[in-house]
Parts: sequence; C-alpha cells; structure tokens
Amino acid sequence: MQRVLQNLLKERVSIKDIMTIFETLLDYSPGIKDPETLTEYVRQALSRTITKQYVNDDGKLTVFTLDPRYEKLLSQSEGGGVTPDVINRLVKSIENILASGKLKGAQPIILCSANIRKYIRKIVERISSSFVVLSSAEIVSKTDLDIRGMVKYEN
Repeated sequence: MQRVLQNLLKERVSIKDIMTIFETLLDYSPGIKDPETLTEYVRQALSRTITKQYVNDDGKLTVFTLDPRYEKLLSQSEGGGVTPDVINRLVKSIENILASGKLKGAQPIILCSANIRKYIRKIVERISSSFVVLSSAEIVSKTDLDIRGMVKYEN
C-alpha cells in the first residue's frame, strides 16, 4: 500500500480519495503483488480526480496521442524488450513536441493505452518532469479532448 501511495504522489495524483484507493487495493491485491500494476488499477479508479486535475478552464483536456506503432511495439514487448532505437525515437519525438511550440502554455500530456502507460511514463520521466502520461482508462469518457498532435514514430 505504501508503494502505491508513493507512486501516486510521485506523479502528482491526489490521494484525498483514500477510500477509493483502499477499495481498489482490496479488490486487486489478493491476486496481484506488483505495486506498479496495483498503482495502474488505482489510477483507473481515480479517473474522475485525474481528469479534473488536468482539464483546462474551457473544460478541455489538451493531449498528444501516441503513434500506434509505439503502442504496438511496447505492447508486444511488455515494455521490457524495447530496443534502444525505439526508445531513442520516442525521446526524439517528445523533444520535437517540446520544441514545436504546440503546447502554447498547456500542460503537456501524452495519451496512450492502459497496458503501456507505466512504460511510457518511465521513458518520459527521464526527459521532462513536466510531461504527464495518461491512459485512456484514466479519463472520464465524456471529457472533451483537445488533441494538439501525435508523438510520431519517425524514421
């Protein structure tokens, strides 16, 4: 439980809704012992809190989507067997977004699938602590997305 709370706080996720956190941990901890995986389930349960945290004054969530090729490569390798080339491409793509000016004062958020979010986060945190990585499962379904671009897989 302590590791899950530390993981949430590390990514600036509020732990005020402690009941939801405890209930989620009680639901999943009998079968799952990995704190990283448990954290992902808790994040999904806290989707309202997470969405509210990043929605702008216009009620929109400004995001950059992840190229499906990254999704496929990371899903197939489960994050562990990713080649340095793929990681370098991802880093370069994120740096291009930072340099492009497409952020225009918005919180930089990368939107990806739930099964690879933790892997993307580990790569992104080495580049910039300002980037947030969210999975589609952490966003309330009625949220209006402002998609500013894509983290592209470039040759």
